[in-house]
Amino acid sequence: MKKIITLFSILSFGLSSIAQHQCGTDEYYQEKSEQNSAIDLLIQNHLDGMAARKEAVNGSLEKKKQVLTIPVVFHVIHNYGPENISVEQIEDGMRVLNEDFRRLNKDASNTRSEFQSRSVDCEIEFRLARKDPQGNCSNGITRHVSDLTYGGDDDVTNIVFWDHTRYLNIWVINRVDRGAEPPLRVLAFATLPGSFNGLGWDGVITSHDFVGSNGAAQGNGNNGRVLTHEIGHWLGLLHPFYSRRGTNGCFEGDGMDDTPPVEKANYGCNKTTNSCSNDRPDLKDMIENYMDYADGRCQNAFTADQKAEMVGHLTSGLRSSNIRNSASTGINTTPNCKPIADFHVKNRNQVVCAGQEIEFEDLSWNAEVTDRSWTFSGGTPSISTFKNPKVKFSQAGTYKVILKASNSNGSSTKTKESFITVIAEEGIHTAPFTEDVESSQVSSDWTLGNSGSHGWKITTIKGFDASRGFKANMSSSTEENQKFALISPTYDMRALGSLGPILSFRNAYSLREDNSGELLVVYGSADCGQNWRTLRGFGGKSTLKSVDGFNPGWEPSSTADWKYQSTPLTRYGFDTTSNLMFKFEITSKGGNSLFIDDINVGLYNVGVEEQLKNISAYEIDPNPSTGNINIRFDNIDGGKKELHVLDMVGRTILSTYLGENEFYVQQNIILQKNGIYYLKLGTGNSYTVKKVIIAK
Repeated sequence: MKKIITLFSILSFGLSSIAQHQCGTDEYYQEKSEQNSAIDLLIQNHLDGMAARKEAVNGSLEKKKQVLTIPVVFHVIHNYGPENISVEQIEDGMRVLNEDFRRLNKDASNTRSEFQSRSVDCEIEFRLARKDPQGNCSNGITRHVSDLTYGGDDDVTNIVFWDHTRYLNIWVINRVDRGAEPPLRVLAFATLPGSFNGLGWDGVITSHDFVGSNGAAQGNGNNGRVLTHEIGHWLGLLHPFYSRRGTNGCFEGDGMDDTPPVEKANYGCNKTTNSCSNDRPDLKDMIENYMDYADGRCQNAFTADQKAEMVGHLTSGLRSSNIRNSASTGINTTPNCKPIADFHVKNRNQVVCAGQEIEFEDLSWNAEVTDRSWTFSGGTPSISTFKNPKVKFSQAGTYKVILKASNSNGSSTKTKESFITVIAEEGIHTAPFTEDVESSQVSSDWTLGNSGSHGWKITTIKGFDASRGFKANMSSSTEENQKFALISPTYDMRALGSLGPILSFRNAYSLREDNSGELLVVYGSADCGQNWRTLRGFGGKSTLKSVDGFNPGWEPSSTADWKYQSTPLTRYGFDTTSNLMFKFEITSKGGNSLFIDDINVGLYNVGVEEQLKNISAYEIDPNPSTGNINIRFDNIDGGKKELHVLDMVGRTILSTYLGENEFYVQQNIILQKNGIYYLKLGTGNSYTVKKVIIAK
């Protein structure tokens, strides 16, 4: 193909079998070039040097065959989920790389006859590093816990980054984001040679389920070719369908003379496609080429010119230091490493009921563990040498767990303070119970799920009827579909089983724009969070919004901005359990923050607070009271009014009828017992409700 003379795009590799992907690196480089003009210059220099690299490499290859070995380190960024892929899966990914770059892949014979003579052994191999940058023993894999695994993209490079002049860094995360909208998906993206100074990182970032062909990647139809494709980019290759106009690659392409021009990315495995007719001879699209987008099971070859481009960078170009410095990475040694201790609960649930059995899992890495020593504060047994011991905690509280992992080369210890939370058989609170978020105890009783500035927190200025409330902080920058959970303490419901109790709360929420409504789902659990049952879901565009219109960055400013919500607790035996928990889980849709307050557990539905028309200045004092309450309101237009006093479970304990023609009404009520009461004032279907506290 003719040499490209403008900015190119690196497209991430994907599969039509799982849903077509969207380019991640194309937009990434465009974004970065807008911030740093040096990126444009870097790319132009890269393009301008293609012909020279080809000439230099082809001349040297005729004289001497040389296998170039690249040291590799995998950085697994995980949160103890499936993205914490096994050593076996990583080793399988290395196998695929070495077979593909040496043309030892079993499907090499599937290359069509017109492309067989162009398909070559690139004489490039990959080995896992055996020393870290400080010279410490390594198996070429690091593991780091971070929520950035969920779409953190290049931010993960700030967690760990080994010297790019010695190592090819590959970060494995749960999912690559790059702003792709479902059903599109970005699987991976890479940097070009020389990108470090402009971008601050260098290497490949890939989704965990496209490394190799086993483990989490088994059955995806890709055969592990995502890394083959992305490392092709890391070594300077472009896509055969590149076009500076982004619509037709027939007249530009990848700069390689022996790759046929391709109009646009090929998906699937259609061997009859001939999208361009301006090449001589007029060949079909080489969908076998690793740098197109055909399914991994259909790809099987690099060409001679692509080899020259990659070898040029490794011998005399911007990747040559990786070869010169390879010995310092220990790739030619077999050192004996000590393990790095780590562990978790096998089902990843760190909250359990008293007396419930927990199975732990040894997740130590860097070397095989031959001896282990567990210590469980408050547990039975309190010590263990098993790989995955089972332990019971009989008393409520939070407990520390320690693991020491050893082999003949040394040991390391991992301590996790307050790792296990054990909940008593009886709830912390007895229903009925009202949570107004005003107590300082709330922050320790409730679990507020968040990540950075996003997620649940306690706000001190935006409550329903006071200053405090729960806020799920959301904005247009919150990662879409990210979930944050607000988890309650436990409640003893046994006194309310025959009364049809409900859960009610107030929420304040406004849409940012038409398609940005968050989703709130309320769950209940009667086994200390081991299993959650759905109580009710609230959609931002329908049942969740409390005000109309589209208001970016909206926050409530008055009680009129709040909406009453409720759900029954008579399902799943929740009305009779001794330790009921609730989870308020919000899913981000790039919209506004959600506010929740005035949570009532077990209160019978006294009704939605709808402002009663024709009544103003409805006042209760004192509140709190020792039992003697004065009620006043202005009855402007007259009309018969009813006042009902309800207790916490909605039982009417007092009713009285007020004057029909009086313009001003004052009523005195005496309540004998301490507790929370609701004063319901209205006329049939129109009423308003106020809460009063009696504390003698």
